[in-house]
Amino acid sequence: MGLTDPMCDLMMGQTAENIAKDPSLGITRQDQDAYSIRSHRLAAQAWKDGLFGDEVVPMYVPERSTCVERDNGIREDASQETFREVKPVFDRRHGSVTPANSSQITDAAAAVLLMEEDKAKSLGLPILGYVKDYADFGYEPSCMGLAPVGAIAKVLAKTHLTLKDFAIWEINEAFASVVLGISRILDSSSLMERKFGRYGLTERLGEIPPRRSQPARRRYCARSSSWRLRSAPGYDLPVRTQTTECRAGTDQRLRRRWTGRGHDLGEEIAMSNGHQHLSRRVQTL
Repeated sequence: MGLTDPMCDLMMGQTAENIAKDPSLGITRQDQDAYSIRSHRLAAQAWKDGLFGDEVVPMYVPERSTCVERDNGIREDASQETFREVKPVFDRRHGSVTPANSSQITDAAAAVLLMEEDKAKSLGLPILGYVKDYADFGYEPSCMGLAPVGAIAKVLAKTHLTLKDFAIWEINEAFASVVLGISRILDSSSLMERKFGRYGLTERLGEIPPRRSQPARRRYCARSSSWRLRSAPGYDLPVRTQTTECRAGTDQRLRRRWTGRGHDLGEEIAMSNGHQHLSRRVQTL
């Protein structure tokens, strides 16, 4: 099937289970559910507060004779009680990755306008930011979701920046276990050495503060000069991490459409909105 990695013959969810079961990472079912519940609640509140109103264009779906106006995968009823009832799907006996703490598979659309600075100025277009650098990184296919750790380390080394320099983060991933695994490795010298020592990466890079992935950070970045970092793992291709420098004082936005949570192959360029592994919007660069 399309979501199976031909290099290790595992589905994406099975690679997420491998990370969740890694005893060195200490990721529990409760950890995954709690992270996902927070994501759903933040995304639901952001919609209620109108934070995404100027970023989404309603799309008519002829097959259903209806107009899609917002993400259709956000669970406003997200709670420990509702998530506890959902059973694991990739390892039904011993697993902890469930449909509740994973993303759904869905159709989606997104757009980003990227060009040379001189061209944008000649057209009179607002410049929201600049792609400053990027890095690719390949990792063990059976745990391919951890590849952002290596890509993040490489791009930090290239730009001489630290995690504290970034105002907003995106780890564009479909499973809570993967985001938690990445965060724990980045914040631990022993885990870095154990998982990435063979690549010459042994030093702790630091913590990604949860507040830097909240929807409110998006508007903050639109008003101030700041750095953003996004990373997206995918099958058959190395993970790519990009750094973007946002331009201060730019408050105009390109209207764009991103329906649902279709990021199964990790190919999108998206910004963090506190709903890292569940819902995505595209941010113009």
